[in-house]
Amino acid sequence: MLRLLRVAVLSVAAAAILTACSSGSGYPDLDREATATDVLPTDLPESSSADFIEGSVRFAGEHDDVEYYLARRDDFANICVVAYRSADDWVGGCGGPNGGFGIGGMGLDVVVAPEGSPELDEGTRVGTNIVVR
Repeated sequence: MLRLLRVAVLSVAAAAILTACSSGSGYPDLDREATATDVLPTDLPESSSADFIEGSVRFAGEHDDVEYYLARRDDFANICVVAYRSADDWVGGCGGPNGGFGIGGMGLDVVVAPEGSPELDEGTRVGTNIVVR
């Protein structure tokens, strides 16, 4: 009986650990609470964020005079990035949440991927989920 109780306790503990490890989206910058800096620049056209979930934009960081923003789109199935230098010099794109995706333009090569992805190993890290190459 004692042996069965130990097995049950260990099983519950293992399940709790696995649940804790698998929680979160892999995008900590998106999962954190919003702050005053988590808004897109006001001079961007409305079309740049028309499909973003309201309140989901997060400022990820800046590199070489380019600001990077992450956002969620639709039903949380898509992760989006906006790279902004000015109202006339910006680019954006979206991809699925489980794999990395990239955008180009403005002389940039930007990769967005979940935390811990090998795609994030090469380049300059901006925030947790963006690499500029």
